[in-house]
Order: sequence, then structure tokens, then C-alpha cells
Amino acid sequence: MLNNSYFLFLFLIILLVSCTKEDNPPLRTQLNEVKIEIISGNNQSDTIGRVLPEPLVIKVTKADTVLKNVLVQFTDSSCVGLNWNSGTTNQLGLVKFHWQLNPTIGRQQLKISVQDPLQKVTKSVMALAEGTAPPKSWLPGNIYIPKKKQAYLFN
Repeated sequence: MLNNSYFLFLFLIILLVSCTKEDNPPLRTQLNEVKIEIISGNNQSDTIGRVLPEPLVIKVTKADTVLKNVLVQFTDSSCVGLNWNSGTTNQLGLVKFHWQLNPTIGRQQLKISVQDPLQKVTKSVMALAEGTAPPKSWLPGNIYIPKKKQAYLFN
């Protein structure tokens, strides 16, 4: 009888301890409180294939408190450009990204996102840029055109 009373008492203690109110809300609620803000560098325009003149500066906060060391992912919306890249927020909750435009002329989008630790929920915003056509005389790379006929030997 003593053994049964002991196990019943132990069971009640475990039940009481395990049924306390949870202090931390679920991750979904926590991530919904995260704010991703584009501080500068949005809505720029440049020639396709070039890096925009000003970097995107992103700030990540939660309830007006900066979030340090948060992984921020940058994903190009096109199939031909940058697939993804990432950066980590600094002590001020900021991360910079130097956006290279893809070869598509016109409006371009960059998805900026933060995932929860379990990578199940994503919070994101979109940055915009305008890719312009290169001038007609534009040549990619450096090309040497000799002034007179020369013979070249190639290995």
C-alpha cells in the first residue's frame, strides 16, 4: 500500500509541475512581432547586370528592440539572377546588401526574409529596383581592338 501511495503522490507532483502556464508564446507569434524595415537603398535604377550605387540597408526589430545576429536572406525574384544570398544583422540590428541587378530590363524585386529557428515560418518584405537597358555602344568586359593587323599566338 505504501508503494501505491508513493507513486500516486509522485504522479500528482509531476502533474502539477508540468501544468504550469507557458511563459514563452509559440514561435509563430514571436516571428509575427518581428519587423523588417528597408532603411535605405530601395527604388534605385541602374543598368542591368550592375551593382546598384547604394547598398540596401535593412533593420530587423522585435517590439522596437533591435535584433542582433539574425540571419537575413535575400532572394532574387527572377530565374536568371541571384538565387539567394544572406547576411547577419550587426549590433544595431542592421545588415547591408549590395544588390546586383539581373539581366531583365524593367522592374526587379528582391525578397528580404527572416526565418524562425526551426525554419518553418518566414517573415519577409520586398525591395524594388529598375533595370535599364545598356547604351547601344555598351560592350561587356574589356576588349582590345588592335589598330593594325597583327598576328596573335595562343597557347
